[in-house]
Amino acid sequence: MSHLPTPGCRSPVCPTSGRPNGQSFLNVRLHRNVLISLMREHRSRPDWKDQDELSGESNLEEDCMFHITASVRSTVSIALTLFLTMFLAMLVTAPAQAATYPVAPYTTANLNYARNIQYYINYERHRYGRQTVYQSSCPAWFAMHWNYGLAQTGLFYHQSMYRVLSTCHASAAGEVLARGNQSSRAVVTAWMNSPGHRAILMDGRYNKIGVDARYAAGVWTFAADFTR
Repeated sequence: MSHLPTPGCRSPVCPTSGRPNGQSFLNVRLHRNVLISLMREHRSRPDWKDQDELSGESNLEEDCMFHITASVRSTVSIALTLFLTMFLAMLVTAPAQAATYPVAPYTTANLNYARNIQYYINYERHRYGRQTVYQSSCPAWFAMHWNYGLAQTGLFYHQSMYRVLSTCHASAAGEVLARGNQSSRAVVTAWMNSPGHRAILMDGRYNKIGVDARYAAGVWTFAADFTR
């Protein structure tokens, strides 16, 4: 079986394609091994004296080694390019939420506190003719992760509502926070007595809610996120 030489290659055993596929690279190695064996056999002959022939054979080997090296470099370059592309794609597509704190499992006390706060929020809304807000996974996710971070660090500030609006595909979003060792009824009452918090609790646009209650460092921290 004959092999056509690559343009610029002086040997009939050089690779016939510049693409670094496994089969062509294996064929080149096999041909190279055969070539080296023939050269060694030829050199062992007593009448081997022609320096031009020696030079030609050396050029032949160097030529093939050049193409083999180029093929390996091309393969490594492609692999590195693919790896960097995949790595950058992961960085770009990773959600911002991945930077939040890992959340510890809920306890019965956490659940009871959160459920009771939601109950009293709806109780107050019904008193003023507002619709019920129902538990929803998206605002609950934001309330849970944000409140856990506040409880663990001792910080106390609101998260960006733009992230909530975008991720939950909501047209409106709001948040109320509280900290202290009080009953769920007392927490909602405190919110109702604050004009800014009351406006959020009584906003008629909201129909979804997520509530979280966390105990850390001897104190409870609460978060309620609303969306529509």
